[in-house]
Amino acid sequence: MLQKIWHRSAFYKAQAVKNAEFNKLSIQKMNLADSLIIKDVFDDKYIVQNGAFKGMKYISRATGSALLPKILGSYEEPIQDWIQEVLVKKNYSSILDIGCAEGYYACGFAMCLPNTQIIAYDIDLDARNNCSELKLLNGLQNIKIKAECSHSELDNNSKAGTLVFCDMEGFEEKLLDPKKVPNLQFVDLLIESHDCFVPNLSEILIERFYKTHSIRIVVDYPFRIKKYNTPNTASAKQFDYIVNEHRPDHMKFMFMETISGKI
Repeated sequence: MLQKIWHRSAFYKAQAVKNAEFNKLSIQKMNLADSLIIKDVFDDKYIVQNGAFKGMKYISRATGSALLPKILGSYEEPIQDWIQEVLVKKNYSSILDIGCAEGYYACGFAMCLPNTQIIAYDIDLDARNNCSELKLLNGLQNIKIKAECSHSELDNNSKAGTLVFCDMEGFEEKLLDPKKVPNLQFVDLLIESHDCFVPNLSEILIERFYKTHSIRIVVDYPFRIKKYNTPNTASAKQFDYIVNEHRPDHMKFMFMETISGKI
């Protein structure tokens, strides 16, 4: 029911139109360009080359985002240090990846944290199928793939020692409500905040969680500053194409760490 209400909202409809236009005008062209880059720069191999998930085998497509930044390992560079914290310092018993798409993070976490239970959610059937394929490709056993994450589902799984990791195209405004999901006070949250779809969303989320969490914020930037290795040298034009994530400017990410003392 919650998801149906969201699908009728102006924000969701705007995103649906945006996605439809992107798919219609760009996917075939991007797939051709991507395949040429994979052949020329990555030795025709779909394997993550850098970063926290280096060595993860990959499928030949992404769901709702660019493929090549994930193969390179430059994807969402502003939060890469946070991802390292998740892998090295946090010792989470479970990670809930809400809006998992084809599973870059869900399967990456599962690969790097074999003793952590991963639950990956996405309402899109193609995304779930792609995530299942990526899971099988890497022989991962510690990941479950589900469709909708409701308030009750989230509350039941928000136990001490949990990270809620989410990219929900604005639906975070509806789902991440501590009045409806009181156990959120006990978990850490790593959120991509979609102010581009829900005005002032970052401020709304901060207001909801500042009393129960310490909050760090980083803003995306239109370039990449780290050094990334590739099997074959990419030209400047190729590199610019590879790292282009086709996202709105100034996207915000927030890492909210519970101050309950229970993690």
